[in-house]
Amino acid sequence: MELLKRLNKQGHTIIIITHSMWVAAEYAERTMVLKEGRILADGPTRAVFADEARLAEASLRPPSLVQLSNWLGTQALGVEQMVRELRS
Repeated sequence: MELLKRLNKQGHTIIIITHSMWVAAEYAERTMVLKEGRILADGPTRAVFADEARLAEASLRPPSLVQLSNWLGTQALGVEQMVRELRS
């Protein structure tokens, strides 16, 4: 994943298909959620993960930390972001 991150920073487009929500939360800038071949959600990862009802339509849920972040009304996708936002 770190290699993909470096390649992306160098300007390469990286497409990952995964059911692992923590991978999307940690590495994706943009997320698309598909169900039965149609797009349910498409946008910045944080915006997509904020709509937990839409994710549930695809039998998905964001990682626990993101759920907590949603509940707290913050925008955190990871631990470091959560710490920064709670300290401010």
